[in-house]
Amino acid sequence: MKKKSNFDILMIMFGFTFFSGSMLIGQTLSNGLNLIDFILCIFIGGIILGIFGGTLGFISSKTNDDMKSLSIKSFGIKGSYLPSILVGVTQVGWYGVGVSMFAVPVANILAPDNIFILYLLIVIFGVFMTISTCIGIKSITKVSYIAVFTILIFGILSIIYATNSKSIDIFNSFGLKENISFIVGLEMVIGSYISGSITTPNFAKYGKNPLFIGIICFMAFLLGNGLMIVFGAASNILVGGNDIFDIFTYFGFNILGIIILGLNIWSSCDNGLYSAGLEFENIFKIEHKKIILILGLLSTLCSYYLYSNFISFLSVMNYTLPPVGVVLITNYLFKRDYSKNKINLFNCFAVIVGIITSFFVNYGIPVVNGIAITFMISTLKYIIKK
Repeated sequence: MKKKSNFDILMIMFGFTFFSGSMLIGQTLSNGLNLIDFILCIFIGGIILGIFGGTLGFISSKTNDDMKSLSIKSFGIKGSYLPSILVGVTQVGWYGVGVSMFAVPVANILAPDNIFILYLLIVIFGVFMTISTCIGIKSITKVSYIAVFTILIFGILSIIYATNSKSIDIFNSFGLKENISFIVGLEMVIGSYISGSITTPNFAKYGKNPLFIGIICFMAFLLGNGLMIVFGAASNILVGGNDIFDIFTYFGFNILGIIILGLNIWSSCDNGLYSAGLEFENIFKIEHKKIILILGLLSTLCSYYLYSNFISFLSVMNYTLPPVGVVLITNYLFKRDYSKNKINLFNCFAVIVGIITSFFVNYGIPVVNGIAITFMISTLKYIIKK
């Protein structure tokens, strides 16, 4: 396995966290939180995301293990099918959502209410990104370099341009439409990308310096995801949208808006499909590129349905994946290796209980509840054995 530079990993991780879905969260938060609570939610939630993703990034860079290998060490050969199914299915769905996140707004510009154009764009973009992902980590790296700098520069410029053009006091425009509690806002920020942080090992394993890679992953989830939430809030306040794409199209820069949106989606979704391919390769023992082609096709076919149920799908991802990451971390901390075992029932049990807790224990922050109970159960086993 050829290692990549720290800057390559930086670009990959920021490209991964630059996602339009987080901008939707920014729109909602700006409607219901005042500016101070908005900033605090992004900061505290970002730190939690960063610690989770950064820890997994450090572990994978240290061990040279991707998500699949860490799962086998934690759950056993057959037991690893549980996290592979959970991560694989949700990442395929994430890819499908992203395809329509691009196709729907573009179709609304090119041919509103024309369902044929919409589905044609879904197929074209889905096939295009699937082929790109098949090329592998080299393609993902190149796309990330282009996307990160383009989105960062033009995103900031679009907000400055819109602010000057509309003369709106952004700072006093927060929390005027709804009433969202601080806890709910914090949950939304954590939930915006906690599922994505689980797949960090698939890319961080290419890093050379574990400490630097851990810091890079931490900063990507704190700053990269946080910036997307800010962009969504700015778009909402300035032009009533939920994406910097809406700012561009509002002022008539349609082509530029489409390019920025495409790069935004592309740099995140190829990571998701790449991760899904690794997980299903673990289960079905099919070559990675072949499984990516199959998954890309299936996800593209289901894309619009997944997009239409995005919020529900996001909740499922946020509740099911974090317990898997917790077990991977605790297993590394206690230096256990079950890769020669068929199944580690205790760790499987810990994940299942964590998922159930996230779904049904609504006190506080459900995602954090699931993480906490999974940590206690998985840690208990090692303490008892000592």
